[in-house]
This record gives sequence, C-alpha cells and structure tokens, in this order.
Amino acid sequence: MLLFDLDGFKDINDTLGHIAGDEILRRFAAYVASSLRRDDFMARLGGDEFVAILKGYTPDAALLFAEQVVENLAMMKVSGASKIGVSVGMTCFQPGDDMKAVIARADIALYRAKDAGKGTVRVYSRPRVA
Repeated sequence: MLLFDLDGFKDINDTLGHIAGDEILRRFAAYVASSLRRDDFMARLGGDEFVAILKGYTPDAALLFAEQVVENLAMMKVSGASKIGVSVGMTCFQPGDDMKAVIARADIALYRAKDAGKGTVRVYSRPRVA
C-alpha cells in the first residue's frame, strides 16, 4: 500500500486558489491512475491524501513505483506553481491484517517521509525492541 500526500498543497490553495488546487489534484490522480495496472486500486482519502493498493508487486517493485511517482511529479509543470511535490508512505500487507492496521502503518511511514524533508518515500518498519 502506498499513501500519498501532496507537499505544500495548502499553500497552493491559499496562493493560487481552489480552482488551481483542484486542477493539481486531478492531474496527480490522473497521472497515478494511468500508471497503475488493471488490478490495482487508487482512491482519494480526503484533502490531498490518496491511497494506492498495488496487487502482486514485490516490495522492491512497489518502492520503485513510488519513487518514480515522486520524481515524475517533481517535473510536472503547473501554471503558477513553482513545483509540486509528494511524500509517500509505504507498507506491505501481512497475514491477518485489516485495512485499518495497514493504513496506520502507511501513515507512520508517510510522516517519516515528511519529516525527512518531503518529496521522499519511506517504508514502514516495525520499531525495534531493545
């Protein structure tokens, strides 16, 4: 699972307006959706957060996909916006997982990506027990 959050989206809405913000959301969603396979799933969770479930990807392939989204979005030209960025949290489904647990792990990874300076991908890893 990949959890996407557009970096600086509130500032874009505040400076360029909601019409420009909506256009950025549409372009981001269209770009990611066009990159997915038929069996994959994508949805907007709210605001500037999106989730993608990649079926049958290895962890390395999912990470590569997420990194490509980050790189390609950074090159996307948007009228009036200097640059669009995205941070991504990634986790893998484990036996016995429910969706709430998977989203919670992806969210932890997403906040680690934002703490690392945004425009990055972080993979959830379990906290180490001392």
